Amino acid sequence: MNQTRQLTIFCGEPLDHDSERVFLRALVDHLARGATPAVVLCNFQLKGRQIDFVVATENAVALVEAKATTLPVRGEINGAWERLSPSGEWTPFRNPYQQALGAKNRLRDAMAQAAPIGDFYPDGFVAMTGDLPEGSTITAGDFKVRIGSTAEVLAALEATGGSPWSLVAWQGFARSLKLTATSLDAALAAEGSWAFSEWAERYRRAFAAEYQPDADLWIPENDEQAGALIASINEQAGSFLWGPSGCGKSLMAKWLGLQLTATGTICLFVSAKLFSGSWAEAVQREISLLVDSYDPRFLRRAMQLGIPVVLIFDGLNELSAENARQALRGLKALARRYEARVVVTSQEPRPEGLTGLSSVSVGKPSETLKARIAERGHGALTSAAKEVLRGVRSGFEARIVGEIGNELRSNVTRLELLDQFIRTRLGPHARSGSLGLRRLAARLTDQMAYSLSETAFDEFMLAQRLTFDDCEAILRAGVLETRGGRVSFSHEIFRSTCAAQELVRLAQTDPAKLGVQLGTPLFRPLARDIIAALETEPACRAVLEEITDADIIADAADGELGPVATATASAILESSHASLLGEIAQSKLVLTDGDAFRRLEWEGHIEPAATSRARFQALGVRAAKGTGIEDYLVLCRAMDEKLAEERSRLAEAAREGNVALRSEAFALAYYGFGPRHNFRLAARQADATRFTHIIGNRPAGIAMRSLVGLTSGELLFVLKQRHELFGNEDITRFTHELTEILRTRWRYEPYHVRLELLHIVGFVRDAEETAKAGLIEAINALEIHASNWALNSSVIDALKILGALDGEGEGQRAAIHDEVAAVIGEADSDDIREQALSVYTRMFDHPFDWIYAEEVYALPEEAQRLLYRRAFQADGIGDSLSVRYLAQRIAEYEEPSDAPLFSNLTRLPSQTNPMSQDEMAAFVLAVRFLARHAAPLPIMETENDAQQCMVHIRTLVYAAESGRKADREQARAAWEQLHALRPQRVIGCLAEINEPLAASHAAERPPNYPALNLVDVFPADLLAVSRKLVDEGVPPTSYHRVGFLDRDLHFAFGVIAKHGDRSDLGRLRRVTADHPFSQKALEVIREIDTSEESGRQQ
Repeated sequence: MNQTRQLTIFCGEPLDHDSERVFLRALVDHLARGATPAVVLCNFQLKGRQIDFVVATENAVALVEAKATTLPVRGEINGAWERLSPSGEWTPFRNPYQQALGAKNRLRDAMAQAAPIGDFYPDGFVAMTGDLPEGSTITAGDFKVRIGSTAEVLAALEATGGSPWSLVAWQGFARSLKLTATSLDAALAAEGSWAFSEWAERYRRAFAAEYQPDADLWIPENDEQAGALIASINEQAGSFLWGPSGCGKSLMAKWLGLQLTATGTICLFVSAKLFSGSWAEAVQREISLLVDSYDPRFLRRAMQLGIPVVLIFDGLNELSAENARQALRGLKALARRYEARVVVTSQEPRPEGLTGLSSVSVGKPSETLKARIAERGHGALTSAAKEVLRGVRSGFEARIVGEIGNELRSNVTRLELLDQFIRTRLGPHARSGSLGLRRLAARLTDQMAYSLSETAFDEFMLAQRLTFDDCEAILRAGVLETRGGRVSFSHEIFRSTCAAQELVRLAQTDPAKLGVQLGTPLFRPLARDIIAALETEPACRAVLEEITDADIIADAADGELGPVATATASAILESSHASLLGEIAQSKLVLTDGDAFRRLEWEGHIEPAATSRARFQALGVRAAKGTGIEDYLVLCRAMDEKLAEERSRLAEAAREGNVALRSEAFALAYYGFGPRHNFRLAARQADATRFTHIIGNRPAGIAMRSLVGLTSGELLFVLKQRHELFGNEDITRFTHELTEILRTRWRYEPYHVRLELLHIVGFVRDAEETAKAGLIEAINALEIHASNWALNSSVIDALKILGALDGEGEGQRAAIHDEVAAVIGEADSDDIREQALSVYTRMFDHPFDWIYAEEVYALPEEAQRLLYRRAFQADGIGDSLSVRYLAQRIAEYEEPSDAPLFSNLTRLPSQTNPMSQDEMAAFVLAVRFLARHAAPLPIMETENDAQQCMVHIRTLVYAAESGRKADREQARAAWEQLHALRPQRVIGCLAEINEPLAASHAAERPPNYPALNLVDVFPADLLAVSRKLVDEGVPPTSYHRVGFLDRDLHFAFGVIAKHGDRSDLGRLRRVTADHPFSQKALEVIREIDTSEESGRQQ
């Protein structure tokens, strides 16, 4: 029973969590080394509170909470702790300090009831049993409860704090609680843990056997790339790998899974292409394919046993927008529930909902890496193969070069390479099979389809004079695949290649027409392949001069579409660069007459044609990629010189008109506020297309740059590109240069540059202390007018990030304490409500916001609720940035007496509020609160069709929340009114309402108000109005005067993707040609056309 004669262990229940077992092992070893007599109580309930450990020695008593986390956490003594999730939000995590403090006090009360203990209090500890994940920031506690590693807690246990009882008395106390004396082995032997560990090892071996062949195909650029990939998953809640088709993302994910599996992690690999919509099915299918047995509790058992779990989701871009959102919602829920890290791959950049993952941009392979990929398993390449290799863009294509290298002739284009590969795979069926594939790809493209039924496939191929033997050979070659009774290309590279071969013929007869077609959403995915296949400069120029996609022009100039396209695109951009320099030189700024010369404009600006716009934008794209930095900085210098010249010319008039000439002129040039300059097209792209965390072939033009001597525009670009232009070894130098800029140039810089100078201070956190001290001194010396809230707020944020306000804040604590006490201690009034709102907002935006937060969180629960309710009733709360968060807090209480507070918010949101998202979120939550508590909605007088629409939608939300029969009947009447209104207005208002209703982020709503999607509640009505919108072909109009067209279209087309069928393909195809709906329509066509369900309908 006893490990030594000096140690007794009592347990209430077996230890479930690995953190508890780790601590108990370490504790027993520590006590044995010191020959310390002790009684240990573990995992028991004490007056309704769960206790991890009580350690009693002859000279001390300590309560210990054992904790562990695989994801970054942050927290202080007061308030909830938070843990980073894949979505990027910090989700609530139970505060271990408060948990230990409450348990310690509960233990003391129980001890006092058992026997007199005077004023004795046990010590309190939180032991973090594993290494804290990178990015964690937690308090060390105080004299009441100390927080530290297992080793630190064990060392602190040696302190003699005294004990009121003997060890015999502690044994009696344990028995009075019905605890069982047990051995160390019995305490550690969690039920089924050995069997699960065996199963987990069997699963890991099966995972390695399944994915090792593909993982072995990935070849990193260098050792640093492999190390960076492993580091990326540990930096945040996981990794998001993105890059072009064929660059090796899937292989990288499998390789990463193998590395993690070797360290004891359980990895689950799910292909988006095979994802049916249910994560439970996906997980079960993956496990069942690898091992025979499946236990739905295995993820929970892994978490309890401290076994890391990583969820790998490969090919997010394979899903439609709606299905992708649903898949990610479930993925994030799994990750939260089981503390799993996440790896996602996609061709598109990281979406907003996954900002908690490290963004890893996978670059195109270098020439050296392409050669290594091609030669692996195939030996040295022929000279012809090496020549072809230079023209391919991906590792996928490099492997093809290696596979058929000995059969390649020189000067083979990328299209010819893939055609030859397909022919090789087809063998004796090469001629007829290749023809059939080209014709099939052309048909799918022409009909805006991505698949066809097996019957239609057979009939089409027979019409092309192919035999059934030819069809079987095509399927065996792996170029096509069948799924759900439909046939599609197995890889988009094959589809685009075959389609491009057919379309290239058009370039021979009418290249300009082809160039126009390539600018449409339907043909844009094929544009690069078609341009790369053009063999003559005249044809290539005729096509490129009609291209309206800046990225395609930039890729062509950067050598990614072959030598002919490189020379042609470079010449076109050189001409555009010279044209833009000439335009800048001739530009003039004017102050318009009237109203005290308040408006600054460019004189005589003419909006360029779409083709010219794309070329100017391509200059900015190449700057952000690193291939055109110098060309862009030349433009910046020219524009800054012109702005200086114009400021000098207009100085007197600007003073008379009270115009902030420097900042307004800079904003006009670089951001395009007001009438625009063509330079703005390049500037916006240089900012908008920044890359992060590049892994792969880093563009050669990206290199370390100095801040000193740059003009304002150059400085803005370098600051925004800091992560690409500066490495960790440059941080201290960067800090010194930033300090010099602040000291010598602050007063001369325009507003946007000043703002960026302050926003980037987080980048220098790891600089040497002396460098940071100089930066803090420079920031404190900045002169900023008191009315400029944005710059003043940014200064405060910068100083807080650098830790410069920590000491000063404590000196203000007493005054802040009195301020908080006043708003809850005095009688309610309008003034007190305004003061309460002020205190609440200062918890999040104030030089000493953490002091305000600590003082508020230290209030008793009822006092906190009083403060929040008073703040919520302040005049103008609807316009406050705090309205959403206050509404969430009060809704959590679920007290019907709060209905009058919410009723005011349901009177319809403002149509002009610049913070519309917060007000709209509070509005829908208020409607749900009233519905849940059967409180009536206030009657509204409407002034326009937008308000009429919103009143009816308010009724829908109310009914969706309540579910009561009478409310559903009201909703039916509301739909009759909505169907009579313009579908553009109905869709615009519904999209704006549904966004906060269906938000997947937990932070968007209280935990007791789960997501509510109107698309699921009223599918038939929403499908009808969405179809009507598409049929009329007129874009939606939002409720707010400043609308968001992409959101509204996304909503309408998402409804059709989710609830439509193949009968919708006709209406969708009618809006795919040069129409605002075209891109969304194509996405939905693909979703419907490739879905198994719709394939069964007709």
